[in-house]
Amino acid sequence: MRYSKRFVVIVAMLIVVSSMVSAATATEIEFWVWFGGVQAEVLRGVLNDFAAKNPGLSARLVTGSSGEKLMTAIAAGSPPDLAAMHGGEYSLLGMKGLLHPLDPLLKAHSDFQIKDLARGYERLGIYDGTRYALPFWDVAPTYALVYNADFFDEAGIVRPPRDRAPSWIEVAEFAKKLTRTDADGRLTRAGFSTRETWHARSYTFESLFDVELYKEGYRPNLAGNTRLASAMALMKELFVDPYPGILQFSPSVTSGKTAMIIHGAYLIGGRLEKQLHHEVDATWAPHIDGKLTQRWRSWCVGIPVGSDHPVEAIRLISFLLSDQEAINVMWDEGGAFTANQKYLLAKSRTMPPLERWFIETLFQAERIVVEDMSPMKVTMQDAVQMAVNSVFNGQETPEAALDNAQTFAMGNWRTIYESQ
Repeated sequence: MRYSKRFVVIVAMLIVVSSMVSAATATEIEFWVWFGGVQAEVLRGVLNDFAAKNPGLSARLVTGSSGEKLMTAIAAGSPPDLAAMHGGEYSLLGMKGLLHPLDPLLKAHSDFQIKDLARGYERLGIYDGTRYALPFWDVAPTYALVYNADFFDEAGIVRPPRDRAPSWIEVAEFAKKLTRTDADGRLTRAGFSTRETWHARSYTFESLFDVELYKEGYRPNLAGNTRLASAMALMKELFVDPYPGILQFSPSVTSGKTAMIIHGAYLIGGRLEKQLHHEVDATWAPHIDGKLTQRWRSWCVGIPVGSDHPVEAIRLISFLLSDQEAINVMWDEGGAFTANQKYLLAKSRTMPPLERWFIETLFQAERIVVEDMSPMKVTMQDAVQMAVNSVFNGQETPEAALDNAQTFAMGNWRTIYESQ
């Protein structure tokens, strides 16, 4: 059969127009995240892959988000379809009825199942019994005592075994042997610094000293908290008082100015070893009672009320949490740990021994602590940090500092809960 040139041209034009109409009518999911740079570019590539695998859908990434910006957008009636949030944000928005509960959407519109998450991660994103978010980015477990193995060997310290948690006293003994000063007695290397990352934060006391930070109804439990007061006093006795100038010292494990750090994510991809050009080793984080402890945390994704496309948004969430190719790209190129159990188990089989050991702590931990997922999260972090600073600087006793921290925290608690 022969066709006229005019007919062929008309058909070609119709195909082009059809493609343009299809692109124009594709549903676009607006996705807000806080981060930019390389991680954002990696995520944009993943979103392009999502669009390719889901005809009729696309996703637009907007960087520079914050809890305040999100709240403003929701109030104005123009929220994104999907937003990344931490526990203090999604719990507050959920409490105010400003986020969609996700379980009904997952059941109706997604093949993803909560049981596909690694042990413990199913607890993230839940506030007051309702799931408002799911773990998405920066979900690596928190704890391991990571150390510069070359420094240990030089100091003649036998490396601690990986099958038990060292005591805080043991860590203090390591620190004593690893600390270095110059001829004038000034610190040049801290064995262990309370100012490094998470060493004296609210969640450290909660996880590694079994401190209860809240009473019923998320009321702060700081004043009269003898366990917390004792933990603060012990940290001061072991890691502050023996080292003049330690609070003014700028610690940095990545430059070799600190020998040990409680920060397990440094093990992923050999991150710390690549920065240091030293051998790195690790064991369980110290625990006051010797428990093998791990803490789960994550930036999570939720769907604001007022989203134009909640069904499409839940499909994107499911893709990010279950598509093995997308997860691999986010892990390898964006440094984003995943909570997908199938991927973790497969990935661990190809990892170096130390990194594999760290992944296995997810499944071997005797005690699992899930990050604070209440509207009081940031307030409690600030309150405990104020008390720690006051105690470590010798300005107040732990008991007095916690009394003042309680007053501060209760002021915010009343603002959040009594205004509802």
